[in-house]
Amino acid sequence: MRRINFGLSSACDFISRQPPQDIPEPCQSSKKPEMLVWGDSFAMALVPGLSETIGKAGLAQLTMSGCLPAIGVAAITKISPSPYSRAFGERCIRFNDSVLSILEKRNDIGTVAISSPFDAPVSADFKMLTRTKDGFVDSEPSLDIAVDGIKALIDAVRSLGKRVVVVAPPPVGNFDIGDCLKRKTRGSLILGPYSNCKISLSEYRQSRARTLELLNQVSLKADVEIVSFDDFLCDGMTCRTEIDGKFLYRDSGHLSYAGSVTIARQTKLVERLIGAAR
Repeated sequence: MRRINFGLSSACDFISRQPPQDIPEPCQSSKKPEMLVWGDSFAMALVPGLSETIGKAGLAQLTMSGCLPAIGVAAITKISPSPYSRAFGERCIRFNDSVLSILEKRNDIGTVAISSPFDAPVSADFKMLTRTKDGFVDSEPSLDIAVDGIKALIDAVRSLGKRVVVVAPPPVGNFDIGDCLKRKTRGSLILGPYSNCKISLSEYRQSRARTLELLNQVSLKADVEIVSFDDFLCDGMTCRTEIDGKFLYRDSGHLSYAGSVTIARQTKLVERLIGAAR
């Protein structure tokens, strides 16, 4: 349950590779996939469930850990050294350019689902890297810059005659959910407010208020549907982290392989994404 969820294959994470020129064979579940999953590690985590439930239509995956799905902007850390350096930000921007170029050549793909935690652009630990006509420019974290970059991606995809939908990250808590579930399984003593490994709904909404606002602004400005798991996982007080004995999370926020499949099946996620895309 704790293994890294790469989706179809670790070959589909381009964090340490050159930007793709086409979709690698391990990164598509059929020869002519009808859906593309685009984003970072949170997008990767959706793929096991989607690929298992999409049937013959098939899907493709183009993802890069830590890389915001946006055009011309990236989130990079303020502190050095870090894997999310300025050089990483430039590679992220080029990666997204490459995905757009691939889409232009792939008439089989009609639906694009983008996903991310969408938290870095509004975090005080990060700053924004923006491409301008004079080169790359650093700025403070900015909701507006991030929204504009995501909107630019959505507009560019639609200009190719394809439909887009945004998948919000699953609810998170201020603890390692995967570790808590592992300890619970082993019968280890768990003390404190997270002893049941559930997420406090109020704590989640408070800690992710800026992310939720970013998604709301993306929805309004880009006229795009945001598909969320909140209604499925949360009641008035808490959000579930396991269903029918299946642990949904592998760490503090990413879905596990089993969690991805469980949620995709029970929410009919493929149908939801296709129905919401526009």
